[in-house]
Amino acid sequence: MAKNPEISTNKAISLMFSVGQIIKERRGSERTKHFSRLNLETLRYIKEKQPLMKEIADFLCITPPSATVLINNLAEQHLVERAASREDRRIVKLKITRHGEKELKESINEMAGRMKKILSVLDDKEKENLIKILEKISNNN
Repeated sequence: MAKNPEISTNKAISLMFSVGQIIKERRGSERTKHFSRLNLETLRYIKEKQPLMKEIADFLCITPPSATVLINNLAEQHLVERAASREDRRIVKLKITRHGEKELKESINEMAGRMKKILSVLDDKEKENLIKILEKISNNN
């Protein structure tokens, strides 16, 4: 890596952009067979957290009305459901349905196959290092 931090940062930015473009091109589109990436990430988050609507909006960095439209669409497809709190009916948590879990699993498997091909240029140690780097960046933001 270059000794000049500005050159290193510029190189990292350029490489991240290039890799992003490669992933986008090889992935084929913004969709898996079943979902857009936004829907996929939303379902994954709902399965993991059973969040409130506001938490979905915060996670996706979208407005609450946009989150409502997104969740309404997923609910119409029977992928998620709203579950009111027994203690406070104003609190509504989101849950993934069995159908949603099945569709999510299929989409994740599809995406994993694509990413496996993209990452095939790396050996096991390089893949481990990549994961560590991405986790470190993700956990510090």
